[in-house]
Order: sequence, then C-alpha cells, then structure tokens
Amino acid sequence: KNSPRIYREKRFSVRDVLSENGEPILVQGVIDCFIYDKNGDITLVDYKTDRIPHNMTKEEGRALLRERHSTQLSYYKKALESLTGDNVTRTLIYSFGLNEAIEL
Repeated sequence: KNSPRIYREKRFSVRDVLSENGEPILVQGVIDCFIYDKNGDITLVDYKTDRIPHNMTKEEGRALLRERHSTQLSYYKKALESLTGDNVTRTLIYSFGLNEAIEL
C-alpha cells in the first residue's frame, strides 16, 4: 500500500538451464504482483487459490503450499531479477484458502 512502485500481471519469458542435465529451457509465466520497497528491493507476490483440506492445520496447509509452489516461484524470482536487474528480497504466496501471506 505504501510502495512507490507496484506492478501487476507482468508477463515474462526467459531462457534458463536445467541443472540436472544442462538442457536449456524456456520459462514463461505471469507474475501476479511485485512491489518495490523504499530501498529499491522487490517483494514478489503470487496469488494461489488452492483448497486446503479441512483436516489440515494451518501450518500443514502452509507447508503444502510451500512444497507445491516453491519451484515455480524460484523461477519467477530468477526471471524477475533478470528482467529488472534488482534484488528480490522476499517471496510471498498469498493463499486465498488460508486468507494469509506465506513467506518462502
């Protein structure tokens, strides 16, 4: 809310190399939101609508979302740093199922 710069739905396309076999890949996606702080660092936010099973605690739900989406968001972070030349210092999942932000 207090950020000097907020960006939403930023499309990207970057080349990367898979570490397992050295094969080049093209990574494409849409970054839901990223926010610059007063120091020029970036917070990356990805919105998720995953349903969390009712028999899970909130902490189990957080762990599930981290597990499901950490690889995707690591690519988004690398892409965003490559595109902007700035540091991503925080990566958040905003879970509509849990109604909260989860830091990775």
